[in-house]
This record gives sequence, C-alpha cells and structure tokens, in this order.
Amino acid sequence: ALMMRGWFVPRICVQPLVRLSRSMFSTQTSPPGPLVMSGSRVADEIFEKIDTQFSQIKHNTINVPSLVIIWAGESKQIETYIRMKQLACKKLGFHSHVEKCSPSASEDDIIKTIHSYSHNPKVHGIIVQLPLPRHINSMNVVSAVDPEKDVDGLHPTNLGKIMQDTRPYFRPCTPAAIHVLL
Repeated sequence: ALMMRGWFVPRICVQPLVRLSRSMFSTQTSPPGPLVMSGSRVADEIFEKIDTQFSQIKHNTINVPSLVIIWAGESKQIETYIRMKQLACKKLGFHSHVEKCSPSASEDDIIKTIHSYSHNPKVHGIIVQLPLPRHINSMNVVSAVDPEKDVDGLHPTNLGKIMQDTRPYFRPCTPAAIHVLL
C-alpha cells in the first residue's frame, strides 16, 4: 500500500505509475509494507525549479507574478492554509494578497470583487478559497474568475479543457500534485 497523509492506496495500483526516483520514497518496513512518499522533497525540488526559472525571468521583466486569494469564511484551519500559500509566494518572490470578504457578504459583492481582480493586469492568478458560506453559490463565484487567472482550474472553461484532454490555463492543484507524486 502507498501511504499519503493517512490515505492508503494498493501498491498494485501505483507501481506502474511511479516515475520519481527511489530517493523520494522510504520504506517503513520491508516489502510488502507501506511505501511512504516524501511530498516535502518533491515540493522542495519544484520550488527550486520555479525559483531558477523565475530568477531568469525576473531580470527581463518588472512584472512580478501576483496572486490574489479571495476568502469569505471563518476557519482557523483555512486561515492556516491561506497563510501557507502566502509563505510559498513569498519564498518564490511572488506578490500575494488575501481579499477577506465578510462571511455575510452577498454573492454579488464577492463576484464584483472577483471581477475587479480579473480585470486588473497586475494580478496574474486568482484563487477563490473554498468552501464559501452556505448562502453563496460556489459555482457562480468560481465562474466569475477569468479562466486565464483561475489558479485552481475550477472555472468551467478550464474543467472543459481538462475533459477534452486539451491544456487548461491552470490545472487543479491537488490532482496535479498527486500526478507529480505518482
């Protein structure tokens, strides 16, 4: 079995897909015990690649990548998750901003906020932090994001491109991360 943060996947399902070097894995017990993947090692390698690429780009442009996270909730866990996203941006030299909307904000107010960032050329990526409060239709809100700035890849245009097996503007992060690990 493969263990990823408490989830187990049968080894037979994973073995044909493993493309990472064995240094990414450690065996807790001798086979057929669980195979533990080191996501932090993979993340460090990805950060290094992005940092190298961005360092080269940085010298040729004054336009630093900018991420806006739009959040309308109240959860300490989500707040921590958002802070981790901001730290990752800072580590790479990207700008990040959290637009904290009131949990009682209307759907229209959140959509207006999204439109203002979607039309801002200095903003390159937008994340609508889910879940949204119950009175807000998440699909309407996610659909308001410019598909070219939809970092989570949840806009219907990006989902359609994924279903058609064509390149979306952004791929959803969690499935993309799992693909990299496998």
